[in-house]
Amino acid sequence: VDPELFEADAERDLWKVWMAVREKAERHLKAHDYLGALEAMVELKAPVDRFFDDVLVMAEDARIRDNRLLLLRGIVDLFQRIADFSRIQTREG
Repeated sequence: VDPELFEADAERDLWKVWMAVREKAERHLKAHDYLGALEAMVELKAPVDRFFDDVLVMAEDARIRDNRLLLLRGIVDLFQRIADFSRIQTREG
């Protein structure tokens, strides 16, 4: 991720929060404290919501688009170290 490519405040804010949260979550993960890691990651909710409200992820400029996707990929990768959310199923009925 290249912060120099950010165009919107929502991108910059998400990046700042992501850097702080990632550090906290990593400490919890090293201690096998998965609940603590998830609790740290709750701080991402508002910046992620704002990012999706204010930023067009799939920008025409490939460098901007790829940078935004890399930012989101980093967040997803951290969540996947705790749980594979794609394996969660709901019961219909």
